[in-house]
Amino acid sequence: MMIKPNLRDYNIEDNNCFDFLRIVFCADIIITHLYELSQCKKLDFLSFFLDIGIFGLQAFFIISGFLVAKSYRRTSTLKRYFVKRAKRLFPAYLFLLLLTVVGISFFSKFSFLEYFSSIDVYKYLAWNAIFLNFMHPCLPGIFENNLLCSVNGSLWTLKVEESFYIVLPFIFYIIRKTKKASVVLVVIYFLSLLYWFVMADLFNKPVLAKPFNS
Repeated sequence: MMIKPNLRDYNIEDNNCFDFLRIVFCADIIITHLYELSQCKKLDFLSFFLDIGIFGLQAFFIISGFLVAKSYRRTSTLKRYFVKRAKRLFPAYLFLLLLTVVGISFFSKFSFLEYFSSIDVYKYLAWNAIFLNFMHPCLPGIFENNLLCSVNGSLWTLKVEESFYIVLPFIFYIIRKTKKASVVLVVIYFLSLLYWFVMADLFNKPVLAKPFNS
C-alpha cells in the first residue's frame, strides 16, 4: 500500500536554493574584486570574471528584492514590517562597523592612541551608520597606497537595500490602487534609468548614480 507524503512534514519554504545561489554569487564577486582592486598582474587570468561579477551583484539585488517583497506581503502591519527590517539589519550592521574599526586598528600604520584620536575614525562610524559609505570610506593609516582606500567598499549596497525597504510599501500601494502591476513596474524602471542618466551625465555624480547602474 502506497502512503502519500504529508506536505506538512516538509518545510517547503526552507527547501530552496537561495543560500546556495548566494554562496555562488558571493564567490564570484570576491574573485572579481580580488583582481580589480589588487591590480596584480599575476591575477590577470581572473579578468574573465569581471562581466560575471556584475551579473552576480545584480543577482544579489534580485534575490534580496524577492525575499523582502515576500516578507512584506506576509507582514500584517506596516509598523511590524519596518521593525522586522530594522531588527534584521541594524544589530549585525552596527556590530560589523565597530568590529571593523577596532580590528583594523591592529594593521594601521598609526599607534592605537594616534588611530583612536583621529577624527577620521569617528567620521567613518558616523557616515557608515547612516549608510553613506561614500562620504567617508577610509580609516586612518589603512590602504593608503591602494587603488581605493575604502575599508569595506561593498557597504555602498546597503543604501540601496534601505531605499528599497522604504519604497516597497509605496510600490505595493500603487499596484493595489491601479491594478496594473506591469505598467507600474515599467514606469519605475524607466524612472530609475532617468535618475541614472541625470546623475551620471548631467550632474556628473557617478557615486550617486552607481546604485541604479548596478
